[in-house]
Amino acid sequence: MNAITQNRSIGGADLIAPILFIHGSLGSSAQWQETIDALNSDAPVMSIDLSGYGRNGPWLSERPISLAEEAMVVLRPLGRQVRRLHIVGHGFGAAVALKIAELWPERITSLVLIEPISVNILLGQGPSAEAARTDFAAVASAVTAAWNDGRPGEGLELFTEFWNGSGAWAILEEDVRQQLIARVPRLLSDFEACRGDAARAGDVAELEMPTTLVVGTDSPSTGRAVAEVLARAMPDASLKCIRDVGHMLPVTHPELLATLLRHHFGNLEIPIPSAQTRPMAAIGVAA
Repeated sequence: MNAITQNRSIGGADLIAPILFIHGSLGSSAQWQETIDALNSDAPVMSIDLSGYGRNGPWLSERPISLAEEAMVVLRPLGRQVRRLHIVGHGFGAAVALKIAELWPERITSLVLIEPISVNILLGQGPSAEAARTDFAAVASAVTAAWNDGRPGEGLELFTEFWNGSGAWAILEEDVRQQLIARVPRLLSDFEACRGDAARAGDVAELEMPTTLVVGTDSPSTGRAVAEVLARAMPDASLKCIRDVGHMLPVTHPELLATLLRHHFGNLEIPIPSAQTRPMAAIGVAA
């Protein structure tokens, strides 16, 4: 069961579509709080802990959950109360958001996808796209092998530094490392969900909802390559490339992200007040 936090109440009239935030691998709904506070939306806002993460218990499933199954699990708690929604997703959460849009496009008003890890979108998109997909597959295989060999810390060090740069694992406190190690079984499921998804670039060509794709210049190639392919394939998509920012934009620069969201929703005439922004610095490990 996923845990959902409502930062603004959802009225029965559904006059303004709610905004749902979905975190990435090894993350939680907490990664969005500073962005949500800075956004100060008049629309209903929700953030979700995917199963196996955040406030949820450990991942106990004996098999990986597919992106399609994850999409169903995310929407189920919303029931009939929410007919349409905006989704902001990061990494794996952005891949889940894209899958929701593929399966139920009539329910999605708009998307903001921050470096989605929908890696099979890269198939057939040329040598550089294939190289980016191979990079992700190599990290996923190495983390899996390390877990199976009883070396989870080594695998997570590789994973963390792939997304955050050299030295990112070393600066984490030991209790944080242990919390992340406890989430590795769920992380392995995320890998399989992305690598096993059947969607290709042609499958998103009919997704007409306004979509903003966000990448950082300091990010590894995988998320950037997926976003670039989606920007070409989706009919109403724009690509925002942020200078000197890495994959963990929601954690390292929450107010900058709030500015991007304000622009996205402003174009859709969603009532969000303007605000001053200032740079923030931190480190995260979600993908």
